[in-house]
Parts: sequence; C-alpha cells; structure tokens
Amino acid sequence: MASVKGLECKVVALVNVVVLSGPRTVDGIEVVPGDGVLLVGQEHASENGLWTVGTPWTRHPAASSADDVLGMSVVARQGAQRGDTMWQCINAPPVELGSTELLFAEVLEIGGRRPAARVRPPLRVIEGLG
Repeated sequence: MASVKGLECKVVALVNVVVLSGPRTVDGIEVVPGDGVLLVGQEHASENGLWTVGTPWTRHPAASSADDVLGMSVVARQGAQRGDTMWQCINAPPVELGSTELLFAEVLEIGGRRPAARVRPPLRVIEGLG
C-alpha cells in the first residue's frame, strides 16, 4: 500500500450527492467552485473520494489516480456534523478509480474530542480502527 498522504478539504459528505455539478450545500456548508469535498456516502461508492467543486465536479488533482487514493488521509475543516474530522481511504490494492468502491473510515476528530472507527458507506462498522 502507498504511504499515507495528508490532504485538506472544506467539508465531508456523509450522504449521497446526487448531482456532482455546481455549488450546493453539504453538511450545512455552502460549497462553491474550487472548494474540496470528500465524498464518503455516495450511493455508488465508486464515486467516493476527494472532489473539486465545479461544473461538473472533478476529482481533486491530488486524488486523481489509484496511487493517490490508496492510504490517503483527508481532514474536513468545516461542517455541521463532521467538521474537523480526519478520514482515511482503507481500500487495499488494486483500485481503479471510477469502478472500485472506495471506502473511507473516520479515524478521529481534530482536537481529540472523539476517536472514531466507522466506515461510511457501505454502512459497516469496523472495530479496532483508530
């Protein structure tokens, strides 16, 4: 597995974002072109990952290949539910972006409020992470 790579985004989306195009509200925060959004709750988990808001949304340049995504950690700085949280891609190789279901675990809340051990979706709890 690739080494852990740390990135930041504006917000994390726990629920399905139906249309990946244009500005919208995610976790109570308005995202606009250029903002980074970590998708972890897509109905089609192959759409999970770090995206840049635009028309249409595109995969973030630092997360646009399988090598980029494997082991990637992302801190979401804002959000009503999940601001200041860190997420890590827990897939094992091989990964093919656009077809492999990408799984992310919430590994901690910044400031030590609460370590977490959850995978967002598919909704399964993995014990012992964190």
